[in-house]
Amino acid sequence: MFLRYGLALAGPGIVVGLSVSFALSRVWSSLLYGVTVLDPATYIAIAAALLFATLAGCYLPARLTAAIDPAETLRIE
Repeated sequence: MFLRYGLALAGPGIVVGLSVSFALSRVWSSLLYGVTVLDPATYIAIAAALLFATLAGCYLPARLTAAIDPAETLRIE
């Protein structure tokens, strides 16, 4: 459930970011050194890195939270 919510937020953000970067690629061509304007490997690598960061940021806290017994948590409070 947490992964789905995280991907629901990150997925459209990655799509919008890639769309904007494609649109502004001609402007950025003077800033890029050694990378072509529409280098697919760069776009795929950045999207994969953002997706991995999203999954790690959602999965690790959810796993730690799932390891806690709810009855013990309620008893502490």
